[in-house]
This record gives sequence, C-alpha cells and structure tokens, in this order.
Amino acid sequence: MNFGETIKTFLTHVIYASPDMMTKRPDELREFLKAWFETVAFMRENKDETVRITSAVTRLSPEIAARVYDIQRPMFLTDGHFDREAVRVVKQSLLDLGQVETIPPDDALFTEKFLP
Repeated sequence: MNFGETIKTFLTHVIYASPDMMTKRPDELREFLKAWFETVAFMRENKDETVRITSAVTRLSPEIAARVYDIQRPMFLTDGHFDREAVRVVKQSLLDLGQVETIPPDDALFTEKFLP
C-alpha cells in the first residue's frame, strides 16, 4: 500500500548511530555514510540494474520491483539533510502522542556533522 498521496510530509529513511559510534569511530561513520550516498546515487541513476538486483533479493517480479522503485526513488535523500518540515511533523507527533512534554530541539534528535 502506498500512502504517499495521502501523507506527503514524512521521514522514511533514517540511519542511526550510537553515541559510542559517534564518539569512538567517527571516521568509520563518515565512510559508511559516504558509501551509502554513493549507493543512493547509483540506484537513482541506474533503474534497470537496481530493479534487477532488488527483484532478486525481494523476490518481487521485475514489473512490481520497477513500480516500487518509482515510488521509493524520491524518498532516498541524496545528501542526508532532512526535510525541515518533515522533522517538524515528527517532533509535533512526539508531543501529540505524549512521548515528550515539550518539542525537542533538532540537536536532541539528530546530527548532520558526519555527513560527507
């Protein structure tokens, strides 16, 4: 099911790193993120090859995998910077769901200091 037409502002792909990783292995984290964005660039520029690989892994037909590709391609960030409106929506939902008492600042939720 694709909710993209109903829910327009949404964060879907996030990479997590522990505080220990960020403190003790920052170079490895930066290298991982660099490789991730190279992978995203390849995927975005090579639909046929991406569909071939993913359909084998997901066991979806190439036709379905191609449709999934078309839906998901725009969701993959190319530089790691979150859509600020989507971040605002997530923060508001944390408040609305009673997970926090006040809306947290961005730096309490994420950092961009390891981006390539």
